Amino acid sequence: MIMTSFYFSIGGMLALVIYGIHCYGRKLEEKNERATVKGFLCEGVRFLLPMIFAVLASGVLLVPTALALIGRSSGESSGGSANAESLSVLLGSGNATKILKGLFFPQLRLSGVFYSPYGLGFGTLMLTVLVATMFRRRWSDRVMSWIIAIVASVPVFVYILNGGLYLRDKALIPLIPLFCYMLAMYLKKVSCEEFSWGGCIPYVVTMELIYIGRNQEGMGNLWPFLMTESQIMFGCYLATGVIKEVWRKRRKTIWRIKGTVLILAGSMAVFLAVFDNQYAKEKQGMLDTTFYKQVTDSKITDVIQMATDEAKKDGGFYRTVQLGTDGENAANLNRVWNTDQYISSIYSSSYNKAYQNFRKDTFGLEQPYRNFLMQSEESNPIYARFMGEKYIVTKSKMKGVRLLGKSGEWKIYENESAASIIYGTSQVMSEKNYDKLDYPYNQTTLLQKAVVPESAAKQTDSIEAVDNLHNAVLRFGENSCISEADGGYHIFAKKDTKVKAEIVSQIDINSVNTENAGENTNVTNETKTDSGNRVLLLRFKVKNLKPSKDLTIWVDGNRNKLSAKQRVYYNDNTTFTYAVALEGDENQVEITFSKGKYNLSDVEAYIATLPGTELYESEFLQNSTKTKGNVIAGNLTMQKSGYLITSIPYDSGFQIQVDGKNVKSEKVNTAFLGCKMKAGEHDIVITYHAPGMAAGKVMSFVGMLGFLILSVLEHVDTKK
Repeated sequence: MIMTSFYFSIGGMLALVIYGIHCYGRKLEEKNERATVKGFLCEGVRFLLPMIFAVLASGVLLVPTALALIGRSSGESSGGSANAESLSVLLGSGNATKILKGLFFPQLRLSGVFYSPYGLGFGTLMLTVLVATMFRRRWSDRVMSWIIAIVASVPVFVYILNGGLYLRDKALIPLIPLFCYMLAMYLKKVSCEEFSWGGCIPYVVTMELIYIGRNQEGMGNLWPFLMTESQIMFGCYLATGVIKEVWRKRRKTIWRIKGTVLILAGSMAVFLAVFDNQYAKEKQGMLDTTFYKQVTDSKITDVIQMATDEAKKDGGFYRTVQLGTDGENAANLNRVWNTDQYISSIYSSSYNKAYQNFRKDTFGLEQPYRNFLMQSEESNPIYARFMGEKYIVTKSKMKGVRLLGKSGEWKIYENESAASIIYGTSQVMSEKNYDKLDYPYNQTTLLQKAVVPESAAKQTDSIEAVDNLHNAVLRFGENSCISEADGGYHIFAKKDTKVKAEIVSQIDINSVNTENAGENTNVTNETKTDSGNRVLLLRFKVKNLKPSKDLTIWVDGNRNKLSAKQRVYYNDNTTFTYAVALEGDENQVEITFSKGKYNLSDVEAYIATLPGTELYESEFLQNSTKTKGNVIAGNLTMQKSGYLITSIPYDSGFQIQVDGKNVKSEKVNTAFLGCKMKAGEHDIVITYHAPGMAAGKVMSFVGMLGFLILSVLEHVDTKK
């Protein structure tokens, strides 16, 4: 298991240990022997040795992963994770004592037990079975059930099972076989033994626990259903007593057993089916079949292949992205259709902290999902050019890019202005000066200058304003859901509401070359431009007046979301930023306000014509034969001495070789890999060495050697 799923292997090994303890107890009970510390330890070592060697054998995977996770808490740029945010939401903010109390004090989290796709997903009978097993006569059964109850209810164990990443009950999924085992034992006991009124107690306890937890998150509309189910299951248990009595008189033992199992297990299956059809689809807890077929359509493979083949022409090194609806983009966050497709989206609990900060704070990208870890592909034309997203595969019509080809309903667009993933330039500015830039220059400047730790050429450290960048305002006209308030807007939408907003520019009169200096006309309609790179830049702050609900605003299909305060991954996205491509003299955008009540303030809008591609002086030409695995190889001809710039997130594990010699890597554009380069033609090789890989290989060797020794010993023991 550990070789295929690091996440679930922790819970899987725990499940094996719990079951091993149970079997050890059963063995002693059958022999009528008492447990001893020495005997338990000896059996435990024999039981654990194969698991220990399995962990060691996976060291080549575990050690680099562990170091990446450790890096998250050290403040280094190479790693980050969701643990702090998750703990603060689930345990509450406060001092260390309060957090420790929250970790070690048992909590009843029913939403992680009942019908949850992110938990155990059980019906109420499973909780009843757990309670009943906790008080069985056999101590081996009691120990198993009590260990499971403690692990499931004490947050610190759930936190450990999640690998120290967050507190999510899905880590308990490997315990499901143990629950099924307890269910089988319970059904056997109920069907074979005489009816007992004491057997009613677990059902009553189940109903009490559901009532106590009715106000927990996720239980609002569900708890009446659970209460009804638990009551009916109680009735089914009582019905088994009647069945036993009827068939006892008729001396039909087999029907007593069948009838009991059929009533309890059958009722559980019926409630599961009812929930799946009536509740899960409403909560989007189950994946829609049609949607699944859409996002896994084999036709996409062919279209992506066409695009990546185009990207590799003449040694080009570009990204190929797939864009769709918000749901489709979420499903494709980590999906690539072939090994030549490079993307900039990611969904991971362990992330590159520098890249995360660049997207969220430095650049200020849209955050379309309530989970801040979901870093999506964006339609932002500035970011797309910066990241080298040259080829876009989509079913939708795209602005500001050229239609390259079609395949059925799929279209392939080419962004001719996109940077190469790796390029050379002498046009740089210092990070110190870049940090002084306000919005929107923090975005547009990255299309004019490469940001480096210190200026390589001071004369290039200043920048000119982006051509035709000036202020603008949005005019909504009359709409029932929008009202002006305190220099901003108040939104009260009873449902998702679409509105049209007119873009009106405000050109600084001092920048206009006019003979009539006294003409007081500083507000005009946006003038026509022949460029296809016009962009509306928009930013405003949001205040959710109903913080228990998500808040979402779309601008021409580009979504920003502020998640509800109680969400596990609260995204803290209180500043919405958009960059929307405009066609020709287009002066109108469609804005959709989600249902809710909220305020917009500090509204900033700009119209910009993006600069040309002069920044990308020297294009990197990829050697497709040598580029594989952890190696990127190719050549580049620097026109002037300057910097090698990449849009690959910086990590200390990268090694750059120029003409066969190691060079010092630097962090460029605040978050990406780069290095200084001299003028001339150069062979470039970038290799990634995962930290801890050498130690991991040693661990794996020891683990495999241990397995070999165990196998030999078992073979010798068998012969004896």
